[in-house]
Amino acid sequence: MPDTSKRRELAQSYKERRASGGVFRFVHSASGWTSPPRASQNLEGEKNKLRLYKTSGTPSDIELLKVWSQFGGDGFGIEVLDELEQKPDQSAEEFKNDLNELLKLRQ
Repeated sequence: MPDTSKRRELAQSYKERRASGGVFRFVHSASGWTSPPRASQNLEGEKNKLRLYKTSGTPSDIELLKVWSQFGGDGFGIEVLDELEQKPDQSAEEFKNDLNELLKLRQ
């Protein structure tokens, strides 16, 4: 039964975690290219998405595709411009609105 308690513990910690979002942009170091800023409620997910693009060899993001096809995926990274953690009493919608306000300040 230790597996059951471990699963419960993991499930509880997942439920209690707070989102870490922010404003970021994709960058390509060799060419100096940067995407316009974007907001995300999950910065770690954006980093994972870029890792997936590099593993698969091609991005599904149209904006990256042109630069990617010209220079390849090796020089791509993510630059975090602002990071924001969701407050315990903050709804997902409120968190999203805060991130969009940060994005407006960066544009």
